[in-house]
Amino acid sequence: MVVQSIKPWTHQDLQVRSLPDRIRDISRLTHLYPCVPKDDAFGRYYTPVQVELPSTEYIQPMLLTHVPS
Repeated sequence: MVVQSIKPWTHQDLQVRSLPDRIRDISRLTHLYPCVPKDDAFGRYYTPVQVELPSTEYIQPMLLTHVPS
């Protein structure tokens, strides 16, 4: 399936998770117009992923953007 566009995010959506991080989450999205790799365009703006052992019995969930196939 080729994804041509996705529903625009609202201001509130982008306050919860940044645009670069949302773009990184979409694995099928590899390039942006015109043929620029997404990591070249947004890589420096990605939030670093920190894998930490939980200090309590709770594990912190991760919020990710997913485009169904």
